[in-house]
Amino acid sequence: MLKYILTLLKGVSPEIVTLIVAMLPIAELRGAIPLALGLKLPIAKAYGLAVVGNLIPILPILFFIGPVSNYLRKTSLFDKFFTWLFNRTQNRSKIIEKLELIGLALFVGPSAYYWRLDWLRGGFFISIPY
Repeated sequence: MLKYILTLLKGVSPEIVTLIVAMLPIAELRGAIPLALGLKLPIAKAYGLAVVGNLIPILPILFFIGPVSNYLRKTSLFDKFFTWLFNRTQNRSKIIEKLELIGLALFVGPSAYYWRLDWLRGGFFISIPY
């Protein structure tokens, strides 16, 4: 899939390609930084663009995760799923709630894969205000 996306981006500036690849869950920083270096971007610029690109999807997710889950809960299948998910998360979240953002940071840890979704999922389901 990544090769297909890169062929679509042929002719686009290396900076934009780096941002787009960093936004993809399959590549994130692990794929964007080596790609940017391969496209002859300086290390600092490659890192900065990859981090910014990796953070871009957070705002739409933050703003839409609540309304989308509320909308989907109108059907019984999704209502059962979200009820199970929220209950399970709430039952396992006492230490994280006690420590708030520090607890959430310890829970997520330094994991790279889907780290932004772990933060969002943890903060949303545990009801830590952001």
